Amino acid sequence: MNARRGQSTPRERFPSQIRGMRRIRALIRKEFRSLFRDPVSLGILLFLPLFLLVMFGYAISLDVTQVRTAVLDLDRSPGSRIFLSKFFSGEIFRWEMSLPPNQSREDFEVSMQEERIALGVVIPRGFERDGLRREGAEVQFLIDGANSNTGVAILGYVDSFIRTYSPPNSTGKRLSRVEIRPKILYNPELRSSLFLIPGLVSMLLIVTAVISTALSIVREKESGTLEQLMTTPLAAREYILGKIIPPFILSIGETILVLLASYILFGVRVEGSYLDLTVLILFFLFACLGLGLFVSSLADSQQVAFMVAIILTFLPSYILSGFVFPIRNMPWIVQKVSYLVPSRYFLSGLRQVMIRGLGIPYFWEELLALFLFGLVVFLAGVMRLRKTGIG
Repeated sequence: MNARRGQSTPRERFPSQIRGMRRIRALIRKEFRSLFRDPVSLGILLFLPLFLLVMFGYAISLDVTQVRTAVLDLDRSPGSRIFLSKFFSGEIFRWEMSLPPNQSREDFEVSMQEERIALGVVIPRGFERDGLRREGAEVQFLIDGANSNTGVAILGYVDSFIRTYSPPNSTGKRLSRVEIRPKILYNPELRSSLFLIPGLVSMLLIVTAVISTALSIVREKESGTLEQLMTTPLAAREYILGKIIPPFILSIGETILVLLASYILFGVRVEGSYLDLTVLILFFLFACLGLGLFVSSLADSQQVAFMVAIILTFLPSYILSGFVFPIRNMPWIVQKVSYLVPSRYFLSGLRQVMIRGLGIPYFWEELLALFLFGLVVFLAGVMRLRKTGIG
């Protein structure tokens, strides 16, 4: 039977479907050719999911374990020794040091300023005696509140332990309930804003400085004006300075704006010296501008430069700098990788200045690390750019 007028037969439709499949196959082949012509973009597409999986799977941990603890036992009784043995029996607290009886509670603050401990335990004289008299034995816990998330977690762990603690002393008699006297240092209210603002400053600075520097140079490559600039009397150092000074000024202005907004909106102020803060920011910007120069030497298009800059700045600054997730809780291999992240050093120094009110003697090692990092990537970027005709 003949087909109705205006309708195609299956035999007529089949060749059109074949032609459509051929066109789709040709388009797919073309897209793959374009993709393989840009190995950098292909590498990013293949590497980024694996990178995120590894980072989020191993580096991100909200658990607080192995809390570095210092102990000042003024009672030195069997009851205090039993209390401490129970306190350190799990995986949460780690005995870092013991202070001799002639030391004071202020010595805990020095250790916290140097980030050697996060918790101090003070057992007063008469701890066992007061417990046996049912008067309530007291223990003071000094908690570093610079990291509000960790401080809240430590306070919760301490409270949970004390609620379930009632051991016998050496004579077999039961001690009465132990009462805790917590004292939060540097951030008594445990405000998350005081902890998060330095991290946000770090992320904004590195992303702005690196991306703006990288894009400004790659834009010349992509538009073809780089060759024209090289024919002018412009020297290589003049070209590089002309490219990094605008991002430097932009980053300084952004820092002032963020700090001012933090004070107005959240009440976060700089406890330390503004001169020390300025020195720290200058060292960090030197590292960021050098990294942006290095990224520009790797990419030939703005799209690739943007993706590489994001991978090298935003993700490591969020995950591996200690911004949200404590570095000490990460696997040792991830901790070693974090030494390659400049935000780690900047954030450590920034919290010393803004929260603890300390000066350069407490973070000079971070300044040295930032300078060395910036020097290496700056020289690497300049050497690679010379191969493109700059210099």
